[in-house]
Amino acid sequence: MLNLLTAKQKAHYDQFLAFAEEHVEPYANQWDLDERIPQDIIDKSAKAGFLGGALPATYKGQEWDFCYVWIAERSYWPLQRLSERIV
Repeated sequence: MLNLLTAKQKAHYDQFLAFAEEHVEPYANQWDLDERIPQDIIDKSAKAGFLGGALPATYKGQEWDFCYVWIAERSYWPLQRLSERIV
């Protein structure tokens, strides 16, 4: 499916994935155990433009279409293996 993305969409995918690998993957297990996501990662996500993507502009969202929401979600798929390590 990734081969069907436009260059712009692929660039967004790469941004999402790089962010997840750097800021989420190393800490996700502990966050799950703590049942909490630290405020600083929420702030970093917002600053990177990754929060509220599908929300309308009225609510300060970015009005992503379905394709961009899928791209963001798809970038996290490689990280799903994290949940398998949590006991």
